[in-house]
Amino acid sequence: MLVPIYTIKLSQKILPRRISLGKFDGVHPNIVGATAAGKVFVHNPFQSITSKGGRLITDSGNTMPELSYLNFGQQISAVHAGCITDDKKDTLFVGSQTHFLAYDVFNNADLFYNETPDGVSTIIHGYVADLDIPLVFTGGNCSITGWGKTGNDDFWTVTGDNVQSLALLDYDQDGYNELIVGSEDYEIRIFHGDEMIAEITETESVTNIVPINDTKFGYSVSILYQLTAFSPTK
Repeated sequence: MLVPIYTIKLSQKILPRRISLGKFDGVHPNIVGATAAGKVFVHNPFQSITSKGGRLITDSGNTMPELSYLNFGQQISAVHAGCITDDKKDTLFVGSQTHFLAYDVFNNADLFYNETPDGVSTIIHGYVADLDIPLVFTGGNCSITGWGKTGNDDFWTVTGDNVQSLALLDYDQDGYNELIVGSEDYEIRIFHGDEMIAEITETESVTNIVPINDTKFGYSVSILYQLTAFSPTK
């Protein structure tokens, strides 16, 4: 039986698939998520926000001082946290249909803020192919972009339809991660770099992909609420 460690009660609905966990000081885990009111909350019971003048503010009338809100100003389509910098602190990533924000929560400052003409529907981070730097990947309208810590698009490729889900794992056991892409056209496409090396056809839109171990990953599809585990055959 699962027992909760603690419970956070908000006065707003948390949007599905828009919640994450990040260690923004490199040590303590913080919960982040998007609300229906278009805000990103950061729950940090370990320390208060000390840097002023950034997007992240603590509501003076809030009964939970450990809760801060990020001023993004747009309808949020994706939220993720992960490390792509040299200081080993996680960055908060927030996407909309027009922009992508990488935010340094610890210093309360933008890392970068870019326009995304194809929108952002899902976000992951990690290493891919033979690139020796970590990137944060955004999936949008028929395209995938990998952003470096300075905001440059160090990776870009196209896919067949709107991207719904992304994952990274060593699919072909060559020592490098492949990019697993689920999209609205019922396809799962596996990319080595920008080259597609495999394709799987499903019966519905692929909404989530999760690495399991080695070459295996699990995925779910819409409508049918089906969960499948997949491993390539040799």
